[in-house]
Amino acid sequence: MLLAGVMGFSSGLPILLSLSVLQAWLTVEGVDLATIGFLGLVALPYNLKFAWAPVIDRFDPLGLGRRKSWLAIAQVCVAISLFILGTRDPSQTMWAVAIAAVLVTFFSATQDIVIDAYRRESVADDEQGLSASMSIYGYRFGTLLASAGGLILADWIGFSGVYIFMAAVVLSMVVVTLFAPEPEASLSRPGNLRAAFVEPFTELFQRHETARTALLILLFVFVYNLGMQLSGHMAIPFYLAVGFTNTDIGAVSAIFGVAPFLRLRRRAAYSTPSGHERPHETLEYRRDLVKSEQGIGGRAGGRGLAVCAFPSDPGPAAPRRSGPQGNSTGELRSRPHGNA
Repeated sequence: MLLAGVMGFSSGLPILLSLSVLQAWLTVEGVDLATIGFLGLVALPYNLKFAWAPVIDRFDPLGLGRRKSWLAIAQVCVAISLFILGTRDPSQTMWAVAIAAVLVTFFSATQDIVIDAYRRESVADDEQGLSASMSIYGYRFGTLLASAGGLILADWIGFSGVYIFMAAVVLSMVVVTLFAPEPEASLSRPGNLRAAFVEPFTELFQRHETARTALLILLFVFVYNLGMQLSGHMAIPFYLAVGFTNTDIGAVSAIFGVAPFLRLRRRAAYSTPSGHERPHETLEYRRDLVKSEQGIGGRAGGRGLAVCAFPSDPGPAAPRRSGPQGNSTGELRSRPHGNA
């Protein structure tokens, strides 16, 4: 289970280095907002990774086993891409920065493919819930180090130093990969590219009555997270424009991200070791998980900065029912945030 957490950490580290941290760097370097917004498309490989996943499932390039080989390759390539990104100058070679960012997301998405397969094959069915929970822990701490930690470090060692440091952290994960055991289930692999690439899509279309249903499923996989990624892409430039420093943004992201996330420590997973669901914990567990996902580099952290930016704005009214000392009608009353 510890290995699942470490791999989750390795999976979560690169993603925000090509998004929020890169946005902050480009803003500080004076890159125009149109270019920053356009670079939000570098996250597309995360939505398209299903396209090359069958190829990774077919070959064993290093002879270490399919999972370990591809995981080591992906991690080395992520580290190299981060190093290249950190040595570019956005004000001089914007095209090189864009290419390096795409390479980071491509190899990071490839790493995610392998880590998901490794976790599924190396853990028994009755421990999948606990394994997924540990992976989420690691993933969130990885994104926290990259986003909040990266922004805070940027005020001390500069963005180039941040990317070089993060490249070294990712490279250290290769040591874990090399010592990790290869899952036994990965020893059986598709016999050819048709079995690895074509037949899974064929089976998907055969599983449904019409091709339209299968196409809608593929379309959903492609776009389900795209809106959230693009809608929040201009948040960091806005925070910097209104006067916040990188340290301010990083500190608030850390506070709003870690607080709800640490509540998950009270339950390792919402399934018991026997695989049965805990009905009394499931809803709360998932609610805390959503809060955690939004908090670390997400909307909760953004809301915290928004409150700091506009302290005089009372925000939406917070309804509360009057108690014994309230009025006898039991009506709902609201109080502005500013008077809390």
